Amino acid sequence: MKKNEIYVIPFEDIFLIYRPLLHLAIPGNGAMALLAMNVSEHPHTIPGGAEKEAYEFLRRSGFLRPDPDPQALHALRQDRTAMPFQPSAAALLMTNRCSLRCIYCYANGGAEEALEMPSYLAEAAIDTVCANALAKKQQNFQVTFHGGGEPTLAWDVLTGAAAYARKKELPAELAMVSNGIWSRNQLDWITENLDGVTVSMDGGGKTQDAQRPFPDGRGSFSRVMESLAGLDRKSFPYGIRVTCMPERFADLAEDVRFLCRETNFRVIQIEPAFNLERGRHARTSAAQGAQFAQAFLEAADIVADFGRQIHYSGARPWLISDAFCEAPLGQSLTVNPKGEVVGCYECTGRLAEIEDPGVFGQWNGQEFVLDHEKRRRYMEMIQSRKDACSDCFCRWHCAGDCYTRGLPVHDGAWPYARCGMNRAITKGLIVRGICEQ
Repeated sequence: MKKNEIYVIPFEDIFLIYRPLLHLAIPGNGAMALLAMNVSEHPHTIPGGAEKEAYEFLRRSGFLRPDPDPQALHALRQDRTAMPFQPSAAALLMTNRCSLRCIYCYANGGAEEALEMPSYLAEAAIDTVCANALAKKQQNFQVTFHGGGEPTLAWDVLTGAAAYARKKELPAELAMVSNGIWSRNQLDWITENLDGVTVSMDGGGKTQDAQRPFPDGRGSFSRVMESLAGLDRKSFPYGIRVTCMPERFADLAEDVRFLCRETNFRVIQIEPAFNLERGRHARTSAAQGAQFAQAFLEAADIVADFGRQIHYSGARPWLISDAFCEAPLGQSLTVNPKGEVVGCYECTGRLAEIEDPGVFGQWNGQEFVLDHEKRRRYMEMIQSRKDACSDCFCRWHCAGDCYTRGLPVHDGAWPYARCGMNRAITKGLIVRGICEQ
């Protein structure tokens, strides 16, 4: 009989007794933690005496249930590696041009030789994912307009691609990720033609203007607030993406409170950035990771008070997965302006000193052709770094964390400082889940 997966996580003066594959956490003292470990090791042994009542509590709570088979997740990943690459969702990285000069931009948006996706390439990607959705007998397909810049700067291509998608045999779900610098006509088009949008907005005026200025140094706060107000007037569904740098960690709670109070977003995603310069990522220090974790959890409490949802990509205790990102597994056809098929939104077509292993396909003028061996090596590289995760209670949630935040920055060393940040936030979210129950 296989051993159930169980973790005992110190929290203040007690322990969290955690069964990740069951989404079950129980607070307890040292004696309860020891009992839980013992009955997990020996499920047919029923203790007596003073431990019997605690044992009955564990039984009634469902703690003694066997784990679902986690090997099914591994098998699914391996099967998808061997299966045809057949995504029914497209992420189109429209352009590297940008109307802002965000100080942490990994893509160095707006500062390099301009790239823009041609209409024929966008339409080819739409044709591909629609055909795949039809073949898989799905009810619809998805297209997200994204990029290493601002997708609305490729306005004619974007609007044309949206119209093209709406004419396909299946219904299309259309979304966009944008900096929110729109004209009134663009706002009207967005609310009339898209199904959802995520706006990058970092907080109140001081934070937004410092982190996301225009090229001439002017702040973008008032322009983005106008766009959010327009979305609210039209009751259009949207989310906000907040990026927070170490010098603003102390202000994160107040920035989030402002956004909750002044806008009607449905979900907010908060991610840290440690970039010292545009166009790259920087190492995460343990101290900075701990500071962000504390700031995020304070923000999570504020968001909960307003009845909204909050996410951070590296802490997902509600999720059981063997993959941080589904794009390499065939769930998304992610295409950059150069026609490359990539396994990450950050493969925007920038010139790099070394070949990016996340680029594993190319439009050849007739179809998207994949280098299946390169894709396999890419996925194996992502999986191999997770060997150090085998004893971590987060491993089924962060699933090895983000490739871009790890391997290139830390030379493949694993675990790294972001792991501590992920564990701290995950633990905090587990505690909050217990309190809600």
